Amino acid sequence: MVTPLIENYLDHSDEKKARKALLAVSITTVMFACLDFSSNQLALLGIELIIHQDRVVGFGKLASGVLLFIYLVKSLPAYTALLKELSVERLKRSEALKKRKFEADWDLDIPPDHGYGPQGDYDAIESEIQHRRAQIEERYSRMTFFVSALTIMFVDIGVPVIVGTIATTQPEIVLHMIDTVPANTH
Repeated sequence: MVTPLIENYLDHSDEKKARKALLAVSITTVMFACLDFSSNQLALLGIELIIHQDRVVGFGKLASGVLLFIYLVKSLPAYTALLKELSVERLKRSEALKKRKFEADWDLDIPPDHGYGPQGDYDAIESEIQHRRAQIEERYSRMTFFVSALTIMFVDIGVPVIVGTIATTQPEIVLHMIDTVPANTH
């Protein structure tokens, strides 16, 4: 029976769980590939086990490859939905720009006449404030959507795919990268 802690990390029934399982197995594989064992024997509770690092890393590579495939398949619907949402948002912005250009070309963008006197001036101020507020909300909604899309692309999809690919193909490369970075001697 698998412990609940390990079961939570190796469960791949949805995209988030598949990402957790992929990252957990991939990072463990990279860690085992970077470790140096002084002996391939391990004694637990009087039972002596012989551990071959190359077999453990090979199994981790295989498991990482399978989990990478599962993650890619599980994340396709979310990725497709993101692309659809990006396309719809781009279409809405394009439509709004074309409408504004059309209104400007045909002089349809003339502000309404709010009349004379204090109430007319007050209505003109309110109209200007609402127009500016709409512009700010539109600008920041585009920015927020763009940042959210980048976050999903790079963090939720990109990082697990990169880590899974490294663990599947060459987990030893991380050790080489660590060795090339000079240690801070301060």
